[in-house]
Amino acid sequence: MVAAQQRQADLFLTNGQLPGKVDVTGEFPADVERDFSALVTPNQ
Repeated sequence: MVAAQQRQADLFLTNGQLPGKVDVTGEFPADVERDFSALVTPNQ
């Protein structure tokens, strides 16, 4: 989940939609990231 969010933020930066690099690692607590990724990853 965090990796996908970071890719999206980097894409926005590349397209000039953000004025600078954004680090999204603190956006979600580790337990939310773990649980969400466990549910989503097998379905991708």
